[in-house]
Amino acid sequence: MVPFIIFIFIYLRFSDIKKFLIIPVNRNTFIAFLFILWFSIEMTMGKGLFWSLIRDLPIIKSTHVNVRYAGALTLTISILFAFCFSKLIYSKDTKYIKWITLLIIGTSFASMATYRSITKQKGAYRSFDVNIIENSWSDFSSTEYSKKVSKIVEISSKEQIRLFSIDASSFNPNDSLYGYHGEFFQSSLSVGPIDEIDKDGFYNFHNPVTFYSPSNHSPKRERIHSSDHENFQLFINRKQPSWKLPTIQNVANYVSLITFFIFLSYSIYLIVIKFKRI
Repeated sequence: MVPFIIFIFIYLRFSDIKKFLIIPVNRNTFIAFLFILWFSIEMTMGKGLFWSLIRDLPIIKSTHVNVRYAGALTLTISILFAFCFSKLIYSKDTKYIKWITLLIIGTSFASMATYRSITKQKGAYRSFDVNIIENSWSDFSSTEYSKKVSKIVEISSKEQIRLFSIDASSFNPNDSLYGYHGEFFQSSLSVGPIDEIDKDGFYNFHNPVTFYSPSNHSPKRERIHSSDHENFQLFINRKQPSWKLPTIQNVANYVSLITFFIFLSYSIYLIVIKFKRI
C-alpha cells in the first residue's frame, strides 16, 4: 500500500514536484536519494552493478541474508509515506480521511496475514517450548549442575531446542547465516562422543574462534586441539574459556562502544540545550 500512496502523490502533484526540483539543492538531494534507494535495493536483492563491486569486500562477503538490508529503508520510506499521505488528505472532510485510513490499515493487516502460511511451514517456530529453555537455564545456573556437552548428534531444526536437555551439540548448525540448507558450512565432526581424540590430536568438537572469520565459511571448520585441553573442558562444561578474540572483533567492539557513548553524550547535550531554552 505504501508504494501506491507515494505513486499517487507523484502523479497528482507532478507539476509541484517539477517546480520543487528546479532548485539545485533540492534536485541534488533528490538524485542522492534515488542513488541510495537503488543501492539499497541492490544490496537487498544481492544482485546488480553496485552489489557486484562491493560483494567481495571484508564483512560484506560473509552476508548470506541480504533481505535484511531492506531494514535500512524502513524509516525513510515511512517518513516519505507519511508526508505523501498528509498532502493527499489535506483539506479533505473527516469521513473521507477515516475511510482512507481504514483502507490502508486493512490492506496492511491483509498483507501481514499472508505470512501465516509461511509460519505454518516453519515447524521449529510452532514446536518451540519456552519451558525447556527456562528449565535448562535454571539447571546451568545451579552450582550443583555437573552435566556437560558430551556428544555430537544429528537433529532436525524442529528438535534443535532439545540439545540443551540432552547435553549435546548439533552436527550441523540450523542457522540461516550459514545458508538455508547449510551450504555455507562444512562440518569437521562426526556423530558420537566429543572427547574422542583423532590421530592428529583434535577433539570431535569445532573451535568457536574459527567462526569469527568471515572468509572461513567455505573450508571445513577447525576443531579444538587436545593441547588446549583446559579451555576445551571449560567450554563443554558451560564455563568461560580464555580464548582471545580476533583483532577485528576487538576493533568492532571498541567502535560499537565509542559510538554508543557518542550517541549518549549527544542525546544528553540536546536534552540539556532544550531545557535551557525553556
